[in-house]
Amino acid sequence: MSILENRTKKLVMIKKQLFLSLLVVCCLSLGQLSAQTIKINAYTKCKVALISAQEVKDAGRYGWWSAWQTKKKSKEYKDTPCTFKNIAPGVYTIVVYNPKASTSTDKGDGVVLEKVTVGKKFSLKAYYNAGDFRDWNCLSCPWLYVYDGQCFMKKTEILKDVVGAKNKTTTVYEIDPQAIKNGVLKIKIQEEKDEITHLDQIQVRLNHQTYLPQEQAMLAKLAHNDGQYQKLKKGQAITLTFQLPAHLKPTDKVQLESTGFYIPDAQFLEAVYQKYLIRGK
Repeated sequence: MSILENRTKKLVMIKKQLFLSLLVVCCLSLGQLSAQTIKINAYTKCKVALISAQEVKDAGRYGWWSAWQTKKKSKEYKDTPCTFKNIAPGVYTIVVYNPKASTSTDKGDGVVLEKVTVGKKFSLKAYYNAGDFRDWNCLSCPWLYVYDGQCFMKKTEILKDVVGAKNKTTTVYEIDPQAIKNGVLKIKIQEEKDEITHLDQIQVRLNHQTYLPQEQAMLAKLAHNDGQYQKLKKGQAITLTFQLPAHLKPTDKVQLESTGFYIPDAQFLEAVYQKYLIRGK
């Protein structure tokens, strides 16, 4: 290649670079390349949802909580580390959820909330440490207690995150056969939050056969999935007894099936949101 050809090639490359630089400047001036991105990472693997103010409004009575639960149910979230791009201007709530957080003590649902306002030129890069995941008084009652022969032992939440009648569903909890004495299973279901639990049906399934509570007064509302609800307000509980076959084997599969939903207090939901909201992370 001659010296002249080499110089000509370099001039062409320089012109291309100048043209691209000029194009970028023009696009930025027109607002077409505005940095509307949110980058999220955390100390452990988490799920991240971005909820717009419009989604909160469309969620109706339960606002941000319903919007978040809808995204969880439909798996409309990203795994950390993640990036949200081309975000439309507006107000958003970032929800960072640790699915492996312990909820056995009702103090660690592993959630961080942050509210941001996205403009035409917006960029956020946030990293959440373990300390950012505060003790979370989660909304997912009622609680199930199982009698072990001496006292009722707190086991788990039933109807977890089942907010509102339209989300009514059946949840299943497997009970250790060793907790059943002489074929008698005794449980307590207690509402412990600012919400109203609506129980439609409670039954035990053992080796493909179902058993209903022995309490006759409860059967009218709990025997069938028919919209006849046993309601529990905060502090209220019911105790149910199931007569199962005696001498169960450790390999027997004993499942408690609970059908219903719960309605949280709207003012309590807003108070929870404000309490756990992180600003300016």
